[in-house]
Amino acid sequence: CIRDRSANNLIGEAKENEVVAKFTVFDADGDDLYIGWENGGVPTDELEMPLYDINPSENGIILTRAGAQFANDNSYLPEISLVLVDDAENDQGSAVASVRPHVVMGTAYFVDQKDGADANSGLDLADAFSSIEKANDVVQPGDTVFIVGSYARDDYNPDFEIAADTDLMDPYIWNSQNTILIKDIYGTESEPITYRGWDDNAKVIAQGTAGIQVRSSQYVNIENLEVFGLVDHIGDGAKKLQFVYRMDVNRVSDYNREDYQYLQDSDGNQFDLFIGSTFDESGATDYDYFYRIPPDSSAEFVKLNFSNPDTDPLIQNLHDDRPALTSTRGILVKDSQYVNIVENHTHHIPGTGIRVAGSEYVNVIGNEVNDTTRASSQGTQALVVSDATHLIDVDDDLSNIYKIVIARNEVHHNFNEVYSWVGNKTFITPHLDEGNGVSPQWLTDESWIADDATGLVLLAENTTYLNGLSGVNNHAGDRV
Repeated sequence: CIRDRSANNLIGEAKENEVVAKFTVFDADGDDLYIGWENGGVPTDELEMPLYDINPSENGIILTRAGAQFANDNSYLPEISLVLVDDAENDQGSAVASVRPHVVMGTAYFVDQKDGADANSGLDLADAFSSIEKANDVVQPGDTVFIVGSYARDDYNPDFEIAADTDLMDPYIWNSQNTILIKDIYGTESEPITYRGWDDNAKVIAQGTAGIQVRSSQYVNIENLEVFGLVDHIGDGAKKLQFVYRMDVNRVSDYNREDYQYLQDSDGNQFDLFIGSTFDESGATDYDYFYRIPPDSSAEFVKLNFSNPDTDPLIQNLHDDRPALTSTRGILVKDSQYVNIVENHTHHIPGTGIRVAGSEYVNVIGNEVNDTTRASSQGTQALVVSDATHLIDVDDDLSNIYKIVIARNEVHHNFNEVYSWVGNKTFITPHLDEGNGVSPQWLTDESWIADDATGLVLLAENTTYLNGLSGVNNHAGDRV
């Protein structure tokens, strides 16, 4: 198999024989294996001169003279797709691996949270910024922001665990601040702005709403990053938090705590679900905290008392807020256009691994998503497209017919470990019923369902396995 692959970053003038990618091959039987071009064809320029060559001794891909010229003239390089070649029989295997070298077309900025400083220039590894916020302040179309090493929220506590005596109102549990927020960032069609891992050590620790949220932005690329969450830290604490929610007392008109505080089971036993309150700076209550059902309810008790939609008494129409700690997404694209999520690895995320919401012209290609959706009570899936928009016209030649592309992703081992519930329902489904692999859902935005809307969502060449419910599930999605 082709076990590992990596692309190099080209900063400055590209040169002949420069290494742009490396592949590691492995054979369980110890046979000699070599890499070759998929379908026997190497990418070429307009004169059909090859752009790449293979360095067999290092399993590396290098630039030819034509390739270096192409990179310098066009500020990009085409994708490299390789297969295994058995030298003895000259037969191509089935394993295919792809990678795209990154060519910096504008300015390269570096963000090193551990060793950088926002007073630095950000223009060199040794003079890196320390925060994405600083990089966001200076980027222009065509620029690349390289993330170096690990990047976490300022309050990240690797030792935090949910114990029997943990305060369920602890602000750390409810803090919805993203690890990285990319908001109001605008590249152009010819000069997108790229956020990319510098090397394989680049990691984003997902907390709050999302590890990386791209919001209200256009022409942004997210590439070559490992985004991992706190599933292993949460552990069994997810069960302790699965039925906990809070109410914003200033958001609900005619709010009355007692309307949410008490609940009776089918035998008439009454339970007090109130946990406590937090207060604002003036001393007034800002949130009341409750259990949805009695804490430590067994699966049998839930099924017996709270699973019948016709008779069960659960409070409905909650404007509820769930613990951010157990709801975090890996990568979230929201209210944006022309965004590429390419060759990232999102894993061990409490909620959804990658989610695209209220957006169009978003490509999610070549990512690995695993061990997500584990701790959320919100009925999450691994890779989700929801509420796609259709605000940009499709051209007459249909060249931009695909509004969302989900392609060549590997989605596996995603499943729920806690019950999911919805605040506007009076019952709880008494089994684990979510954790799909790839899920277009609720494509019901007015612009999407308009009579003249023709754009499509494309799912192609994804590999899904060992997920909780379905590998691919289209729920209320037209034109998929």
